[in-house]
Amino acid sequence: MTTYTLTSTKASRELSGSLMAALEAAIALEAELQPAYGVTVTRNGETIAEVLDGTVDGRDPAAWWEWHDADAQRWSGSAEEAEERCARWVVGESDD
Repeated sequence: MTTYTLTSTKASRELSGSLMAALEAAIALEAELQPAYGVTVTRNGETIAEVLDGTVDGRDPAAWWEWHDADAQRWSGSAEEAEERCARWVVGESDD
């Protein structure tokens, strides 16, 4: 299991789990700490994503899900695979 660190000017938290779980937790933390001034997600000291105003690096996970669900050829084999694909797109690691 991978450990992620979520950091804002007001709080810092660690989370073990999937990339999608870390992104969802960062979005929730930012909403909880308003005004949060953003939340940084890091893994092993490397910045993975920046959350600001409920989006990750300017990408909204809901936009990926809408794209994914609009065409059966884009569907994933499982919910876990879909979440991983979404998370990778949100942080710019996928061309989906």
